[in-house]
Amino acid sequence: MKAVFNPNATNNDINRAASEFYNGGYRSMWVNGNMSRRAMRRQLEKMGMTKDQADKYLTDIGMPGQKPARRG
Repeated sequence: MKAVFNPNATNNDINRAASEFYNGGYRSMWVNGNMSRRAMRRQLEKMGMTKDQADKYLTDIGMPGQKPARRG
């Protein structure tokens, strides 16, 4: 899914797009934890969010923080 960034988008537009995105095909991937928070943030950034907005959004929807890398 390629989002075109609209410089006039309000926060509302961004949140709506993000929630459609979240409730759409990606939700099961997110809920099953197959997609890292970083990958999700990149996806949100492609949709026109800033890094901070994307981070805050992931926190708002209850996405756990970055998992520590597994050793071994």
